[in-house]
Amino acid sequence: MSGPIPVSPSILKSILEENVEFMLEKYVFDRDYFSFVWDVLNLYWMPTSTQSAIAAGLPQPALASATREPEAPQEDDVLAITSRLATRFTVEVYARAKDKPLLQVWVHHLKRLHSCSEPACHLFLRSLVAKRTGPRTGNKILLKQMLLYCPLEKVRLSFVDFLMHVIKCILPAEEEALGTRIEEAATAPAEGSDASSSSSSSQGHPTRSTSIGIFVEGLFGMLKHTRKYHRNSSQVFLLLKMIALLGSKERVYMLTRQTNTIGQLIEYNIGPQANVAAITATSA
Repeated sequence: MSGPIPVSPSILKSILEENVEFMLEKYVFDRDYFSFVWDVLNLYWMPTSTQSAIAAGLPQPALASATREPEAPQEDDVLAITSRLATRFTVEVYARAKDKPLLQVWVHHLKRLHSCSEPACHLFLRSLVAKRTGPRTGNKILLKQMLLYCPLEKVRLSFVDFLMHVIKCILPAEEEALGTRIEEAATAPAEGSDASSSSSSSQGHPTRSTSIGIFVEGLFGMLKHTRKYHRNSSQVFLLLKMIALLGSKERVYMLTRQTNTIGQLIEYNIGPQANVAAITATSA
């Protein structure tokens, strides 16, 4: 009788990781756990407005400036920490559950939390386009996961609704800085010149330091992936349209980006320039 057949260590490792993932999800996707997290997240939030909270003596988070990098929430900034935990749970856990009848309730709670914490809004927009590394997340971008990988249109639309609410919360604080940087871009040396190359290498794109600008650049960066996930990509273009409808400064920003916005959209619809040239030559 032959002895036991040896199994590759890579196969054993893969089986172990899948079993650990299964056991973790078994306990995470549980209604009792959902109720526990809901109770924890409702321990602290501002029920009305910042002014009434100040009158009540509640601790206030410092407002993030549109001209500097937002800092991580301080230990005593309970509201910003609560907002971050609520967002992470809703997006990474609850939205992935098989049964999620209270999704709109969670989204509403996220809206009222972020309405009271400007730092949480800045951090959320920037975290969406940042690469996340970890044993379970890999090297993934959260925005791409929610708008392209998510197969449920209802979840994607809820996510877009929440995103637009966050953008509108910080728009008044960032609009002036966005307009200033658009004027700087308009008066900057032409692209390709020596002055332009030295300026761009030292300062980068003038609008990318705003949270909304960073988010929009990340959104445009997703266009190259929308063909592969064309069944789920309609919310990407819906989000771009809704941002453009916010105001004239946002539309000017989209049209004055270093990467040609119109060119990107044309390439998405008719393919790369090389294919267009080939088609033109054939028809001629």
